[in-house]
Amino acid sequence: MQSLLHPTPPKSKFVTVVAWLGILSGASVTFNAILGMAFERPSLGLFAALLGGLSAMVAGAGLNQREEWARKGFMFVQAYAIVGALVDFVGRPMRIEGLLALLAALGINAWILAKLRSAAVRAEFEDSE
Repeated sequence: MQSLLHPTPPKSKFVTVVAWLGILSGASVTFNAILGMAFERPSLGLFAALLGGLSAMVAGAGLNQREEWARKGFMFVQAYAIVGALVDFVGRPMRIEGLLALLAALGINAWILAKLRSAAVRAEFEDSE
């Protein structure tokens, strides 16, 4: 319960948008991984995609509720996405399109990570600790 001396910080649009993007993209990745496992031979890559998709959905839902565990979990999901982009890039022939896609993925995920670590965003989650 918040006191009058310590009002709840307003919910930022950034966290709400990132939470919904996490939920929706996680659902898409999870659905595609399940389809892949159903129609193809299950692989480590499909299992990793399933794990990442489920993690993004759960963390996104908690993030939308301003749960501190979800903020930390979503930061892990972003780091997982960065590692995944690097692994995907290394496993392909060098092309300029691949490099640009890698730089975009790294930039977007690093920016989200940095914003989730900022003092303003952390303040939105202080009541849930």
